[in-house]
Amino acid sequence: MTRPTNYWDLPPSVQEIAGVIGVEKALELIGKLPRCIPKSGTGQGVRVMLYVPRTLRADHPLVHMIGWHAASALVEAFGGEVMKPGSCRDLYRTFRDRSIVELAADGMPLDHIAEVMGVGLRTVRNLVWKTPRLTDGKVPGGKGGPGSTEWPHSSVNQESISSHAHRKQAVAYRD
Repeated sequence: MTRPTNYWDLPPSVQEIAGVIGVEKALELIGKLPRCIPKSGTGQGVRVMLYVPRTLRADHPLVHMIGWHAASALVEAFGGEVMKPGSCRDLYRTFRDRSIVELAADGMPLDHIAEVMGVGLRTVRNLVWKTPRLTDGKVPGGKGGPGSTEWPHSSVNQESISSHAHRKQAVAYRD
């Protein structure tokens, strides 16, 4: 499976952490941190917070999350700070969607993919339907919709898709 490991794809706050412990460890840490969901109506999405202690004990949760060496490097660089790194949701979503398509292309049943990836079957079907197979431009399934064996946009020309996107964008700016 493809892994999102490009340093420049990370949010700046996560780049700080990755500069100390590496991209893989930074993503591992962000993935293991608890999520804070603010009160509705605040306009803020899911937040991730991390307190980096001034001194490190072997039984500290940070050590359990990323190991002694990475945790001690964080303590040396950011000891005593409360960090609010980005949650990397968009990065995770891109990785998840690519993984789903790759598993489907490898022949794994869609219901199994949904279970393994922790998403609904509809999400898996929609992703598979939107993505042509690399070999023949077709995706597995039924007739004319999610799960169709036909590439969904084969009868639609690129200009009509583009003009539709511009109209949709213009409506969004008006609101």
